[in-house]
Order: sequence, then C-alpha cells, then structure tokens
Amino acid sequence: MKIGVLIYGFFGLLIGLVIGFWIANSVNRNFPPPLVNQNPISLQQTKAPENSGEKLSPDEIKAAFAAAENRKEDAVFQKNLGLALSRYAKVQSDSSFLPELITLLERANRLSNEKDTDILTTLGDVYFIQAREKSEAGLYEKARSLYQSAVRLRPDNADIKRAYASTFLFSKPAKPEAAITELNSILKQNPSDEDALQLLVLALIQTNKVEIAGQKLSELKKINPDNPAVPDLEAQLTQNKINLNR
Repeated sequence: MKIGVLIYGFFGLLIGLVIGFWIANSVNRNFPPPLVNQNPISLQQTKAPENSGEKLSPDEIKAAFAAAENRKEDAVFQKNLGLALSRYAKVQSDSSFLPELITLLERANRLSNEKDTDILTTLGDVYFIQAREKSEAGLYEKARSLYQSAVRLRPDNADIKRAYASTFLFSKPAKPEAAITELNSILKQNPSDEDALQLLVLALIQTNKVEIAGQKLSELKKINPDNPAVPDLEAQLTQNKINLNR
C-alpha cells in the first residue's frame, strides 16, 4: 500500500494550478483540462514530490477514500490525505476522483471550522477545476467563495489573491473588470508580480483596453522577457486591435 507514502510525501498548496497556462488559451479558444497542464506558470519553482512517479492503482485510491471515511473525525488525517491526493491528481494529470476528493476536503474544511487556508485554497482549486470541466457557474462561485475566505485569513498572500482574481477572469460569463480590480490591488503591493501582471494583461485585452494592455505587456517583458505567455499575449493583443479597427 502506497497511501502512507502519498500522505507524507507532500502537503503543499495547489493554488497555481488554477492559473497555469490558461492564459495561452483564453480568448476565443477552447481550454485544455487544467490537470493536463505540464508547466503551470506559478508552479515553476515548485518541486514535485519525490514520489511523483509513483502510480496508485484505482483500488489504492479507493482504499484511501475508504480510510478517510473510517476516520471522519480525525482532522489531521483528513487534511493531510486531502492535500496529498490533490497534489497527486495534479502530478498524474488525473481528474477521475475529484468528486470524491471534494467530499473529503469539504469534511476537512468543516473540521477546521473553515479557518485553514491550505484546505480552503486546495478545495477552491478542485472546485475551479471542476468548473472548467463542467462549465458550471455555481462551481465557479463556490471556488470564489473559498478563495475569498482564505484571502480574509491571509490578506497579504498574493498567491491566494491571484487565484481569487482568476475566478472572475475565467468564469462563464467572465467578469474581467472585477479581475482587474483585484489584480491591480496585488500589483499595488508588488509591481513586479509576474503572474498578476500577465493575468492583468489578459483581463485588459478582454475588456478591449488595448493601449493599457500594451503598456502592461511591456512591463511584463521588462520583468521577464522569457515569460512563456508573452508570445501568445502579443498575438491576442494584435488580433484584438485588428478586430476593433474593422
């Protein structure tokens, strides 16, 4: 059984997953399933757990959830298993058990009295992924509510605030103006926040604010000219200008 290795291998956040490379596929394009992303931008510095190559069988995953059911009041076990399975799902690009994972994380969130930011943000991530796959407004709203609760607990955490802003940018219908407000708040604290800046460029493009988008894109290239999202953002900005001039 590899469950012990899974639980104790990694307890990190999954916030960057909601951003990933969706930027490169955002305007008038189809989004790839989020868990398929191989290089989410804001996780570039995150090391994969040593056991990332370990593959759990369906029976082992089922056993993990059964163990959680048998220890429903064990808050530490619920949290650790939920976070570990979330990380495993991302590493293995496996979204097959996300409904069960939501149940597990909801239980962990309840046991923590909704005061644990690791649980709140990871649960928000999973709802966000489900929202992308199912295109359900209610799931976006659930993810947004969870991120918002986490922001209240950790108002200076830019990762959580970017995830919260992303729920406005990628939901259907999108609310890019709300995303712009949140992203500007992040950049006011840290003008060099690369992830927030690239999301802001995308939001500005979506609202047809091409001049400001161009300015922010220039700022992004100064911060990191090798940012992999830059070519696609440039192409989207150019196409947006062409469309506006027709």
